Amino acid sequence: AGQTVDEPAAPAQPAPLPPRPSCNADAAKSSLIGKTADAATVERARTAAGGHTVRVLKPGQMITKEYLDGRVNVHVDERNVIVDVGCG
Repeated sequence: AGQTVDEPAAPAQPAPLPPRPSCNADAAKSSLIGKTADAATVERARTAAGGHTVRVLKPGQMITKEYLDGRVNVHVDERNVIVDVGCG
């Protein structure tokens, strides 16, 4: 008697994937190697490399080995001077 016909649902569009975090250490290296790793300089390393997080790695320091795209690693010497900038 009072039947309604269900309209077919529009096919669901897959949600776009969020952009993957990225890190470009080369963008930070040239301006930061040789500088003291104070808070402002470490933050400049993060932003210059396009990272989401940053950590300072000291000589002989125990570190976790997992790779995190978007993490900037600032390597310093025993005087807290930046000797390398990497990602992971």
